[in-house]
Amino acid sequence: GWGLTACGAMMCGAALVATDNSSLREYARHEQPALLSPPKNPELLAANVLRLIRDSDLRIALASRGNAYIQRFTWEKAVEQFEATLMQGEIEKSIA
Repeated sequence: GWGLTACGAMMCGAALVATDNSSLREYARHEQPALLSPPKNPELLAANVLRLIRDSDLRIALASRGNAYIQRFTWEKAVEQFEATLMQGEIEKSIA
C-alpha cells in the first residue's frame, strides 16, 4: 500500500516516525520530513520515538514540514494527473 495511515497522521499535523519502506519514500525520507528506521529494527524505531519525545523543536519542525509537504497530495491533483496521462495517450494514438 501507499501508506495512507502515515499520510493521514502528517495531514493532521503529527510528526511521523515509521519503518522505512518503498511506499513511504514517495513522501518521506529520514529527517525529511519524518524519522525512519530500517525494517526489523525495533530498537532504532524506539530511539526515533524517544528522540521526538525529548526534542520538542525537532518534533514541531518535522510535523510542520510533513504537514506542508503532504498537502501536495490531494485527490484533485491525482485526478488531474491521471486525466493528463490519459489525454497524452489519446494524443499519441491519434498521431501514430
